[in-house]
Parts: sequence; C-alpha cells; structure tokens
Amino acid sequence: MKKSTAFLLAFACLLIGCFGSYVILTEFLPVSGPEAAQSVSEGLDEIYQYLNHEYYQEVDLGPINEGAYKGAVTALGDPYSEYMTKAEYEDMMVNESGDYSGIGVTVSIDVTTGYPYAVVVHKGAPAEKAGVQVGDIFMAMDGEPIDITKSLNQMAMELRGEEGSVVTVTVYRDGTTLDIPITRGHVVIDKVEYRLLEDGLGYIKITEFYGNVIEKINEASDYMEEH
Repeated sequence: MKKSTAFLLAFACLLIGCFGSYVILTEFLPVSGPEAAQSVSEGLDEIYQYLNHEYYQEVDLGPINEGAYKGAVTALGDPYSEYMTKAEYEDMMVNESGDYSGIGVTVSIDVTTGYPYAVVVHKGAPAEKAGVQVGDIFMAMDGEPIDITKSLNQMAMELRGEEGSVVTVTVYRDGTTLDIPITRGHVVIDKVEYRLLEDGLGYIKITEFYGNVIEKINEASDYMEEH
C-alpha cells in the first residue's frame, strides 16, 4: 500500500472515530420546554452506560456526577450561583461562622474586572493590620493571577489558610498595583456592633446576615433595654 493511501485511510478512521463520539454526545442535548428535565436525565443515564461499557478503565461515577452538577450551575454564567460538594459547603460554613484562620476580609465581585474586591476589612484582622483597604481589588496571590473563572466562594476560600502562613496579595488601588504581604491569623468577626448614643438612641450595625446574627441582635436589644 502506498504511504499516501495509508495516511488517507488512517485519517479517515480518525475522522470516523471523532464523528462517532460527536454524534453520541449531541444526541443527549436537552430539548426546551417541559420535557427538558427528563431529556437531561435520560441523556446522562445513557452517557453513564456508555462510559461503563466502553471506557478502557473502571469508571467512578462520583466525580462524574459532581462534575455534571457543577457544570449545570456554571453554565448559568453567574458568579454568585455555585454548586458545592459537601466538603466545599462545610468549608464555606466555617468561613461564614466568623471564626476561622485567614486574612479577615469579606469580598464580592468587581463587575468591571471580574476580580474579587474587599467589601469589608474586618477590624483588627490581619488584612487591616497589613494595610488592605475597602475597595482594594485582589489581582494575584503570591504572584499567581487569581482565576476569575472560579466562583466567588472559591476565590474567597483561597485567601484563607493556616494560621501563621504568609500570603502576598497583589491589589489594584487608585490606578496602581500594590504587593501586600499578610500573615494569616485567627479571625473572629463580630457581625453585629452596637452602642448607645445620646438622647437614649441605640445604634446597631449589622455587617453580615448569617451565622449567629439573630442571637447578637437580641443581645444588643437586651443591652439597650437594660441601659
């Protein structure tokens, strides 16, 4: 067989292989309307069957399921919507408890750049001591650009770390970039601050609406009634 003929035959086989995979996958695309959910379920089931029978190694469907769930939510293109595994959810709850090891900032997404920025720099936290200010946009950590394709929660988690570890954050502020080394520490966030003002007025400041906020508001109310 001539070399050119052999090459064309091999190339044709490659095309057939690629095309076959393409047809299999596109058959499972969901339709619009009330049948969409059923179509997705049936499509995923067929993909799992195909992988179980045709893949050259044993398939662990656990990570595949998690990937499918994450992909469905990620396809929304909304940084505030995220599917979390059990472990990721537990990590988030530790962060939201207001008692964790990290730098002590609350972040949100800067709509212009897509990077996280400091909404709150908590009083007495490592970030405040290092010079981080409200409005600072986090561009990089230890010289590595922050991956803005990740969810807000994932980016926030990367700012956490072992107490005593040092992270250098690159922030954008007033047209310039600054490298700020921060020694992570034990962070305890007081979500509710309160005090009595003149003329019997009470002042309550709520920074975050989760965790033990209701308990702290009741505490503030009791304090003001007693004084």
